[in-house]
Order: sequence, then C-alpha cells, then structure tokens
Amino acid sequence: MNSYSAILKNMTYSYSSVHSFEQCPYSFKLSYIKNAPRVSNAFAEFGGFMHDILEKYFSGEIMLWDLLDYYTDNYKRKV
Repeated sequence: MNSYSAILKNMTYSYSSVHSFEQCPYSFKLSYIKNAPRVSNAFAEFGGFMHDILEKYFSGEIMLWDLLDYYTDNYKRKV
C-alpha cells in the first residue's frame, strides 16, 4: 500500500476533483494530495460563490425570494 492510500480512502470526492484527475493526474496529485497552493481565478471564485449561495439556501439561511438580493449584494465582494 502506498503512502497516498489513506488520503485517497478518506477523501470526499467532488465533480472538480474527479475532473481534475481526468484532465491531469499530476495536477490532481498536487492539488488534492500534496495540498500545493492554488492560484485563484474568476471561474473558481464564481463557483465557490454559487456553492455558498446554494448552501445557504438549502440550510434555510436564505429564503428562495432572497436569493437574487443576496447574489447582487455579495457578487463584487466574493468574485
């Protein structure tokens, strides 16, 4: 068993992590196993912002009718 088995066994996989592996296994290793620093970009910031909004909605923190206001009030600060 190699030294990465425990990390891979306990990892929570996402679309992004699987896609990263499909595109470039070495990039996956650097990002998800070695935890190398990542360079942010607009796509990642926007995706994180969308995840934040959806998490707040599904946890009941934001109601459906407040989603647009939350988006417009926070977009410039988060993305």
